[in-house]
Amino acid sequence: MPTMHGMTFRKLRQQFIFPIIRNKFLAEKDALFESFRGVDGGITVCGDGQYDSPGHSAKYCCYTVMHGVSEKILDFRIVQRGLGVGDLETRGLREVLKSLSEKGLHVTNVITDGILQIKSLMRKEFPSIRHSLDVWHLTKVIAKRLRNALKGKEDPDVISKWIKVLKTHLFYAGENCNANPEVLSEIWHSLLFHICNFHDWGTGSYGEFFIEKLQQRRSRSSGVKAPYPMPPKSIFKCGHRDFVNVGENRSIKWVDSESLMFSAIYNVVTDTRLCNCCNVHHCNCLLPPGCLEV
Repeated sequence: MPTMHGMTFRKLRQQFIFPIIRNKFLAEKDALFESFRGVDGGITVCGDGQYDSPGHSAKYCCYTVMHGVSEKILDFRIVQRGLGVGDLETRGLREVLKSLSEKGLHVTNVITDGILQIKSLMRKEFPSIRHSLDVWHLTKVIAKRLRNALKGKEDPDVISKWIKVLKTHLFYAGENCNANPEVLSEIWHSLLFHICNFHDWGTGSYGEFFIEKLQQRRSRSSGVKAPYPMPPKSIFKCGHRDFVNVGENRSIKWVDSESLMFSAIYNVVTDTRLCNCCNVHHCNCLLPPGCLEV
């Protein structure tokens, strides 16, 4: 059966098919940009990079930016190692944000993972744009730290259950902090009460005593004054309903404040780098977790 010669196919593809696809892509892109121009309060976008190979040997990175509400891809850039200065994802994000600005889109919030270079980029070059971290990426860090701290010391099934508790609580804190980083930190630290079966610690009573005790405990171990956990100022009880199972039939047991499990959870929850303004405070703008992950 006669078929089209390969050279003829490539020629037709180059002359007709590719131009049609490109024109359709650009038309759809312009229509998408037009729908987001002039949005009251600006738009929120989230970005992430995909590499051509795992590890540190990647040569290319495709950085994609998506609208946080509609989950529509706004733009992307492919950057190559060696053709610019800095981290590949940082370069990709810089180029995309500049392109969106040139197209007339007012970006007010950007959500990314926790790459230090991106934090520096947003602080220095885009100070008017609020930068937040994707909580999904942060939960992966939390899970890894708790698993490493208790490896070989506790039942892996019990560790997995507590990792799920920490993840769920961080999502809960991000959803209920009303974009207030101080409230976010306070809700996050309230987990230390809950896991010890304290669900209502009141104003200025046991809550302050317990927090002071924990801060002294951490100060003795590190030799420096511990900034976290923060004393309760507005959160004085758990957010769950009163009929939470507090008996012995729970699938996961309450934690003793002197136990190894509590010590590990405490070190993760109050980790200074995790809690300071570069991490947990930046997770106060919650979107679908890992929405750009492939």
